[in-house]
Parts: sequence; C-alpha cells; structure tokens
Amino acid sequence: MGQEKTKGYGWFGIAMAYPGIVVGAGFASGQELFQFFGAFGGKGIFSAVIAGVLFSVLGAMCMLIARNLGTGDYEKVVSPNSKLVNVFFNLLITFFSFGVMVIMFAGASSLFASVTGLNSTIGAILTVALVAVVVLMGGEATVKSFAWTIPVMVVIGAIMAVIAFTTGDGSVTEAPLHLDRASTPHWLIAPFVYVSYNMICSVCSLSPIGFEARSRRDAVIGGIVGGATIGGLALLILLGMLKNQTAMLENDMPMYAMAAGMNKYLGWAYALMLMIAILTTAIALLFGLVERLAAYDNIPVFKNKKLVVVVISVLGLFGSFVGFTKLVGTLYPLTGYIGLLLIIALFCNYFRTQKMGKSDKKDA
Repeated sequence: MGQEKTKGYGWFGIAMAYPGIVVGAGFASGQELFQFFGAFGGKGIFSAVIAGVLFSVLGAMCMLIARNLGTGDYEKVVSPNSKLVNVFFNLLITFFSFGVMVIMFAGASSLFASVTGLNSTIGAILTVALVAVVVLMGGEATVKSFAWTIPVMVVIGAIMAVIAFTTGDGSVTEAPLHLDRASTPHWLIAPFVYVSYNMICSVCSLSPIGFEARSRRDAVIGGIVGGATIGGLALLILLGMLKNQTAMLENDMPMYAMAAGMNKYLGWAYALMLMIAILTTAIALLFGLVERLAAYDNIPVFKNKKLVVVVISVLGLFGSFVGFTKLVGTLYPLTGYIGLLLIIALFCNYFRTQKMGKSDKKDA
C-alpha cells in the first residue's frame, strides 16, 4: 500500500478525469448553475468559488481514503464497517441515477423543442426510444465511444462563456436576485448542497481512480487541480450568464440560448454536443441501473434485462413530462441535502484511515 506505482493514474490524468465525472449535460446547459448560483446575483460568484474549493478537498480526500484502505471499492471508502450505511448509500445512488436519467430525458425534449420548434413530447419519446434500444444492444461501448464529447463541449462552453461575458450588457456585481428560482434558501448553503449531490456519483469513480493513482502526491494534486477546474468552469459559465440575464431567465437551456443568439452555427454545434452528452449520460445511467438491479439474485424479475429496460424507460418518459427546469430545481437540491450525510461519512472515514496512510507518505 505504501509503494509507488510504476503504472497508474498521474496527477494530470486524474485532474482531467474528475471534471469529466461531474461536468455533464445539466452543468453544460447552464440551468443547474443558474438555480444554485446565478439566482443569488453577485453573491453567487462567492458560492461558486466555495464549491470549487469543496470539490478539490473532497476529491482529494476520497482518493486518499481509497489509498489508505488499499481498495477501489466505493462502499468501503464511504463506510467500511457498516452494512446499513452502505445499503443506504446504494439506495441513494440508485434513486439519484434514475432521477438524473429522467432529467436527461426532460433536457433532451426541451432542447429538441428549442432547436426544431416541434412539440417537446416528440423529442422525449424519440430520446427514450433511442436510449432504450442502445442499452438493449450494449450501451456501455457506445458511452465509451463518445467519451470525447464532454471535453469538447467544455471547451466550446468556455469559449462561449468568455464571449458572452465580454459582449453582455448586464452587470455582474449588480446582477438582480431571483430568489424565487433558487434551489436553496441562501447562497452559503448552495455550494454544499451542489457539491453534495455531485459527490454521490463521483465517489463511485474517484475511489478506484485514487486506488490506482501512482502516488499520494498524484492523488492529492489531481484532486485539487480537478476540483479547481470544475469550479473555474462553473464560475466562467456563471459570469457569462450573469451578463446575459434574458438568456439565463427565459430558457431551459441558457447556454444553448446564448450560443444560438451569437451565431446560428455555433448554436447548432452546441446543441449537437449537448444532445450527444445527454444521450451518453442517459445511456450510461440506464445501463448502470439495469446492471445494479440484475445483481439482486433474490428477485427473479430483475434478471429479465429487456423487461427492466422497457419498464424503467417508460417510467422515465412519464417522469420527464414534469419539465427540465422543475426537475433540476427539485431533485438536485433534495438529493443534495440527503447527500450531506455522505460528506460527513467521508470526513469521518478520512480521519479514521489517516493512520493507515502514514506508511504511504514516503512515495509523496
């Protein structure tokens, strides 16, 4: 456990992988950043900075726990000695995965309506059907084949945010408050809830990455730089939206609206990247849900994967009719508040396992 690895993840690879885990379609659309940060006007900037710090600290902490324990099993990273706690977090992850999949369906229908002008229900049905078919054919390979979409979309989004910030006519420091649209009651609470729900799924990926890191130094630096990258991107997009209040307030997909407003070709490009990101996220989530349920040997119906895919897809379709903006504003905060327990568990486990990691510090 204390030996430096000749192979494994270096700090740069970890720093690039971490944003890929967090930055998805909800983030890139701008809607969740608006509800968690933009609704608080200028104070949302401080909130986004705090979120970046939390991502850095918790990301590094999660990976160090994995190294200290000598395992990439996220259940042991969260709570190695409590089956009850592990069952709770497994149920939470399952619920959250389904909820995010529904949000992806709703986002796709909203984007479809914005781009084509057709009824959003058509977009939802087409999206759900495509996702279900791909999963039935083997969705994991498809997700991997489109792994490049998130980095490219992040670059396009960052460039667009800079342009929006430099050309927008709004004021960042005097940006109006929209507390009726905020996901949390106070800007100081927002970063903790925001990071909390993101860590629910991130811990599943960061645990094996931390275990496979070349050294403690790589794990720590990778976590810090990766978290800072997430925070920096959120801040950049937030600043662009604050200076373009109309796009931020009147659209389910603020970033797409800004892109389309700048140039129709940029709008199409961003819409395409956003749709691919939505599809790959939904495919990955549905695939994971089916596999997770199939692991329950004592429930025979879960072994029929085709039936499970159809049932979950239909339920997700009906759930998407609630609407993208409302779902983001309801599910993410709710899960975030519950997920605060995960952060507490990580802190407790980190300090408990620090003694185990002392011998590993020689490879720092």
